[in-house]
Amino acid sequence: MLARYSAALFGAVAFLFHAAGTAPAFAEGLEAGQTAIVTGTEGGGMRVRKGPGTSYGIVTTAKEGTKVEIVAAPLTVDGIEWYQVSVGSSTTGWSSGTYLSSSTAPAGPTMVAMSTTETDGQRTFVAKMTAYADGAGGVPMGARTYSGTRTRWGVVAVDPKIIPLGSQLTIEGYEGTVFTAEDVGGGIKGEAIDIWLPDAKDARTFGKQYRRVTVIREGPAR
Repeated sequence: MLARYSAALFGAVAFLFHAAGTAPAFAEGLEAGQTAIVTGTEGGGMRVRKGPGTSYGIVTTAKEGTKVEIVAAPLTVDGIEWYQVSVGSSTTGWSSGTYLSSSTAPAGPTMVAMSTTETDGQRTFVAKMTAYADGAGGVPMGARTYSGTRTRWGVVAVDPKIIPLGSQLTIEGYEGTVFTAEDVGGGIKGEAIDIWLPDAKDARTFGKQYRRVTVIREGPAR
């Protein structure tokens, strides 16, 4: 079990995409029966409506990082792709595909580590992935990260000797989300990353995975 954490900040999810002036096509390739993750809401959550369009009333708001099931293929209304989604066991409605990202992750490499490569100043390597959540992974409910702020989807814990705090990175299998290194842990050494998940059960069953990580912006400590 990982050591207890102390503080971190939710990274600006999709900040780099907005800075470029275009929104990422998060929902590309989603099909009925597939599970997706709510992302790109900058903490505001995704509105689930009674029908496919902004004129319909709001049924609920799914928090950033929530897993939803795709019930039906998208309908295009006013230039927006709307997906019928199931949130939890009893709530069904329609949401914009802009805030849905596939949760299907490709199989990770069998190797524990691989040489770091650099392209255009960005480092890429295969990291050992684990997960934690409030109430799981040695983290008490309501805990703060090493940086002093509350845990949220988009926060990862790292070995600051390898990935400086404040760095922004992408993780294979979580396309559409920009993660921020804001937390640390005694059990995280070398090319390893602990990803915060909103569901404690998901964190407990995450196990150890190996995924390709790209550091797209180095933290101020580097």
